[in-house]
Amino acid sequence: TNKNLAGVEIIKSLIDVKWQGFAREHYLRSLEEYVLLFVLVAAIAVGGFTERAALLLPFQTPLLLATAVAWGLFVRKQASEISANGQSYLREGSKFIDVGIMVYLPTTIVGHLSSTWSHEALTPAIVGLDAVSQIFMSWRLLFYLSAFEPSSFGPFLLVVTSLFPAVLEPLGFIVLVLLTFANAFTMVWNYGSGQEPRPYLDVLAKEARIVLKGAQDFEDSSSLFRGLPLEGLGDVLLLVFAAVVVLGSVGLFQSTVDRTVKTASQDPDQQFQLLRLSLVKRIEREMQGDLDGGQAILERFYQELGRQEGRARISANQPPRLLRAAGGAEGGGPPVATRAGPKWKALGAAELRTRDGQGFSRFRG
Repeated sequence: TNKNLAGVEIIKSLIDVKWQGFAREHYLRSLEEYVLLFVLVAAIAVGGFTERAALLLPFQTPLLLATAVAWGLFVRKQASEISANGQSYLREGSKFIDVGIMVYLPTTIVGHLSSTWSHEALTPAIVGLDAVSQIFMSWRLLFYLSAFEPSSFGPFLLVVTSLFPAVLEPLGFIVLVLLTFANAFTMVWNYGSGQEPRPYLDVLAKEARIVLKGAQDFEDSSSLFRGLPLEGLGDVLLLVFAAVVVLGSVGLFQSTVDRTVKTASQDPDQQFQLLRLSLVKRIEREMQGDLDGGQAILERFYQELGRQEGRARISANQPPRLLRAAGGAEGGGPPVATRAGPKWKALGAAELRTRDGQGFSRFRG
């Protein structure tokens, strides 16, 4: 697995070589495009509510049009990643933020343009959407910056982002419980009541209030079935409902948080290497599908790597540096290439690209 590979010395060396060789430059271009988008969105969303609002007002339309262009570049980048990585695109938490940005920006651009051209105030929905989006866009910027240094906050961001499923899973469980018990409560409330049937949505709303208000609303709800033919059954179902919601949702949340905290307690350096490995793999897949220049860059990288690590060192009767890096220099043990005997001499320029000609494809996942 990627987690196991990230801790292997030779893989760490390979990750560093690929990062410096082609991935870092590609990643910096993506970062530059995102920073441009981030600044433009902040200018149109936040600028109107600061002391500089009057200065930005004449430039609102050009800023919005520039934001639309920057959004187009961002969408093109994400489409390229989706095409290269397929279903694995969403395996990283940051990609959910990217999808949200792609969906959100057209809405806010249209809303701001409409407000500017009609000289009317922004709607509360647009302002609220902008406020929430600033948090997620800032969080995404931190993700971009976290890929550069091992001592950075990248692993921490991964852990905190992974807590989102810890919240969504119990919420999904609660919704399922609400729907399940609503069917039963609807029958108990309406059977033999002698009144107009209680609407199904009213039953769901009452359940939701019990969940949100807790014990106080539960006590008030204990008299809901009084005088009904199925009063006893209704009271029992209400107790079971409360127990399932509380114990089930809290248990799911605690279980997910425990798993996340356990992950966070692992070696930070290995966490960073795992982050860098995933990033390099994704960039290489994307460049492989780039017929406009990405494939040529990879080809030159592997040719140069083969020339430096193969022919030059073979002529000097030395093993390739990547193989020597995984050896037992610490503790006095022999390097891997030495244990393998003279086989390293066969690692010429062509063999460093692996037999399938794709270049270290075994470690792409």
